[in-house]
Amino acid sequence: MTNFICEPLDDGTSIALWVQHAPSARNTTEEDFTCVRVYGSRDQYPLTPDRYVKNRPNLFLDIVDLLDGNSIETDVGQSSANVEYPAAEADEQTQTSDSEHTSDSTSNSNSISKAVRTRGDFTRTITVKALCQKAAHSAADGSGNARRFKDARGLWQRVNEHTLVRALKVDDEPIIDVRKTHNWKRNQPYKTHSANPVAWYVSQVYSRSNIQKNPIQIYAGLHGIFAATTSPDVNSEQADIARSLREQWDNNALMPTYQQIAEIVADSNMLVFHNTQSLITWIREQMRAQEVVAAPTPCVLHIDPEFAQSWIVGDSQHDSALQALNVAKLDDETELRDGQTMTVGHYANVLEQYIKQRS
Repeated sequence: MTNFICEPLDDGTSIALWVQHAPSARNTTEEDFTCVRVYGSRDQYPLTPDRYVKNRPNLFLDIVDLLDGNSIETDVGQSSANVEYPAAEADEQTQTSDSEHTSDSTSNSNSISKAVRTRGDFTRTITVKALCQKAAHSAADGSGNARRFKDARGLWQRVNEHTLVRALKVDDEPIIDVRKTHNWKRNQPYKTHSANPVAWYVSQVYSRSNIQKNPIQIYAGLHGIFAATTSPDVNSEQADIARSLREQWDNNALMPTYQQIAEIVADSNMLVFHNTQSLITWIREQMRAQEVVAAPTPCVLHIDPEFAQSWIVGDSQHDSALQALNVAKLDDETELRDGQTMTVGHYANVLEQYIKQRS
């Protein structure tokens, strides 16, 4: 997934889209952002067919392309002089003259001081969530037609759901080949993939000196990770990175990558289990082998109860994916709580009972 920044320009209507071509898990402020396109107000209507009928750029469709990991086809070069700036807004049926286009281009060109920037160079930015709300307001106040008003309703929810559904990998095999050259810092094939928001993440498996006494850490989904890594007792630099990733997800629908998640849990050998059954199976296999985990090995659970019940809106076909985050009471003894410690053997039994009650 490609990081991006939306910048409102001085004319009060245009939005410049800046793309980070080589994002990293850490120190993203040192990476360059390039301006790939500037969108006039006509290019900011929500999800209209203009791109396909009139071959016009559309801000929201381009953002969804970036969220899907695709690149944006553009004629923009490395210099702001090469940016093809949009014409001033006109009536849908009115063609803008060349002189108007030139005048508006000059105005927007003056709004962009550099064609390549770092994150710290931006004095003003606007989130995708705010842009969606702005588009909905514009369509509702009579400035858009009925089709666009319909497209605008629930736009942010639809963009966010699109990203979530794409990241869900409920039936995939677990990612457990994470040692040596396949760790998250090196050549792990999934390191730049969007992290599954409802997976179980297991850390500190291979870095313990005593497999029977030293605990492993188990996180229930990305919400469990963010709750744990932004708590007051966490290293401040690590917490800052986690907060930044969480804000990007909440406001720009930018899902963190597996490599970034491994960074904030401080474990390049982090394991990922896309469903509860695969975690149970792995625990029991390791208990038999007794190489990295034994029956008395303690595990610490990290669960964010605020998001435990239902945080993916709408589509019922993904209800099974929520199993990994739902913290339903089985009984007073088996309720899973944040910060709870139990042996891995007992934990596997609790999860198995939980699955049976939900089936």
